[in-house]
Amino acid sequence: MNVLIDTNVVLDVLLRREPFAEQSAKVVLLSEKAVIDGYVSASAATDIFYIVRKEVHDKNKAYEIVKKLFKAVNHNRPEFRGIVAPARKA
Repeated sequence: MNVLIDTNVVLDVLLRREPFAEQSAKVVLLSEKAVIDGYVSASAATDIFYIVRKEVHDKNKAYEIVKKLFKAVNHNRPEFRGIVAPARKA
Protein backbone atom coordinates (compact mmCIF):
# COMPACT_ATOMS: atom_id res chain seq x y z
CA MET A 1 0.00 0.00 0.00
CA ASN A 2 1.36 3.43 -0.94
CA VAL A 3 1.22 5.97 1.88
CA LEU A 4 2.18 9.64 1.62
CA ILE A 5 3.59 10.53 5.02
CA ASP A 6 2.74 14.04 6.18
CA THR A 7 5.51 16.49 7.03
CA ASN A 8 4.32 16.80 10.62
CA VAL A 9 4.40 13.03 11.13
CA VAL A 10 8.03 12.99 10.04
CA LEU A 11 8.91 15.98 12.22
CA ASP A 12 7.23 14.34 15.22
CA VAL A 13 9.59 11.40 14.80
CA LEU A 14 12.79 13.25 13.95
CA LEU A 15 12.38 15.89 16.65
CA ARG A 16 10.66 13.56 19.16
CA ARG A 17 7.74 15.96 19.46
CA GLU A 18 5.26 14.94 22.10
CA PRO A 19 2.54 13.78 22.35
CA PHE A 20 2.67 12.39 18.79
CA ALA A 21 6.21 11.00 18.49
CA GLU A 22 5.33 7.43 19.44
CA GLN A 23 2.35 7.09 17.09
CA SER A 24 4.16 8.82 14.25
CA ALA A 25 7.17 6.53 14.71
CA LYS A 26 4.91 3.53 14.15
CA VAL A 27 4.01 4.83 10.69
CA VAL A 28 7.65 5.39 9.73
CA LEU A 29 8.58 1.98 11.11
CA LEU A 30 5.93 0.33 8.93
CA SER A 31 7.61 1.92 5.93
CA GLU A 32 11.08 0.95 7.09
CA LYS A 33 9.94 -2.69 7.44
CA ALA A 34 8.26 -2.48 3.99
CA VAL A 35 4.81 -3.25 5.41
CA ILE A 36 3.72 -0.10 3.60
CA ASP A 37 5.41 1.90 0.86
CA GLY A 38 5.87 5.19 2.67
CA TYR A 39 6.70 8.31 0.71
CA VAL A 40 7.59 11.89 1.54
CA SER A 41 7.04 14.48 -1.18
CA ALA A 42 10.00 16.42 -2.54
CA SER A 43 8.60 19.68 -1.18
CA ALA A 44 8.11 18.08 2.24
CA ALA A 45 11.74 16.89 2.20
CA THR A 46 13.03 20.45 1.83
CA ASP A 47 10.66 21.70 4.53
CA ILE A 48 11.75 18.90 6.85
CA PHE A 49 15.43 19.70 6.31
CA TYR A 50 14.86 23.41 6.94
CA ILE A 51 12.96 22.82 10.19
CA VAL A 52 15.36 20.14 11.46
CA ARG A 53 18.35 22.38 10.72
CA LYS A 54 16.77 25.21 12.70
CA GLU A 55 16.08 22.88 15.63
CA VAL A 56 19.50 21.20 15.82
CA HIS A 57 21.52 24.31 14.86
CA ASP A 58 23.92 22.16 12.85
CA LYS A 59 23.67 21.73 9.08
CA ASN A 60 25.74 18.53 8.99
CA LYS A 61 23.69 16.92 11.75
CA ALA A 62 20.51 17.93 9.91
CA TYR A 63 21.80 16.19 6.76
CA GLU A 64 22.46 13.01 8.73
CA ILE A 65 18.98 13.08 10.26
CA VAL A 66 17.30 13.57 6.89
CA LYS A 67 19.47 10.86 5.34
CA LYS A 68 18.14 8.41 7.95
CA LEU A 69 14.62 9.44 7.02
CA PHE A 70 15.22 8.59 3.37
CA LYS A 71 16.43 5.14 4.35
CA ALA A 72 13.03 4.54 5.98
CA VAL A 73 10.82 6.06 3.27
CA ASN A 74 10.93 6.30 -0.51
CA HIS A 75 13.16 3.19 -0.46
CA ASN A 76 11.42 1.55 -3.42
CA ARG A 77 11.97 4.54 -5.67
CA PRO A 78 15.40 4.55 -7.35
CA GLU A 79 15.12 8.23 -8.26
CA PHE A 80 15.27 9.09 -4.53
CA ARG A 81 18.49 7.17 -3.86
CA GLY A 82 21.33 9.56 -3.12
CA ILE A 83 19.07 12.61 -3.03
CA VAL A 84 20.63 14.00 0.14
CA ALA A 85 24.33 13.67 -0.81
CA PRO A 86 24.14 15.54 -4.16
CA ALA A 87 22.10 18.32 -2.58
CA ARG A 88 24.73 18.66 0.13
CA LYS A 89 27.46 19.40 -2.41
CA ALA A 90 25.50 22.31 -3.88
